[in-house]
Amino acid sequence: MTARTSTIHELDSVELIVDLPDVPLEYPDADDAPLHVGDRGVVVFAYDDGRAFAVEFFRDEETVAIADVTLDQIRLVELHAPASDKKESPMEGSNRVISGMLHS
Repeated sequence: MTARTSTIHELDSVELIVDLPDVPLEYPDADDAPLHVGDRGVVVFAYDDGRAFAVEFFRDEETVAIADVTLDQIRLVELHAPASDKKESPMEGSNRVISGMLHS
């Protein structure tokens, strides 16, 4: 059986897909809830040929823990919507209005 190939790299955003109740929350402002499915973090180091990672987990934009996890405990989080789902920014709309005024 071949090992799963990682598509996760350093600085990628990831999400837990399993609970990690034994990981201590080492930061004073962390709530008491252990790391659980859905907690998100950023990969700070990849090792073991991309099968294991050190991940810094956040809650309310505050670091709550840094934990070693394996590829089967996390999934990659896509932070950007596909281009077809992108909404027009206010500046793009303004530019079109100004362009229309100049050409009328």
